[in-house]
Amino acid sequence: MVEQIRQSMLYLYDLPLGRVTSVMIADVIKRYTGYVLKDPVQFHQRMLPNGLVSPFCTAFCKIDPSQLAMVAAKMKYF
Repeated sequence: MVEQIRQSMLYLYDLPLGRVTSVMIADVIKRYTGYVLKDPVQFHQRMLPNGLVSPFCTAFCKIDPSQLAMVAAKMKYF
């Protein structure tokens, strides 16, 4: 039998493209919430309607569902 582990995602918007790393995000989350990321942060570049790449990106962080509300609340205005 395969046990499915449920994960929740924390989305971080409008990060400056090329200036933020997975290590930086993991460090900030740990410092402000005490939560340690178990998986690497994934980044997504946005395309603008004119076909150019946006100067901002979005980061996706997997967070344990039991900790998501706490992490999201503490990171809300960071």
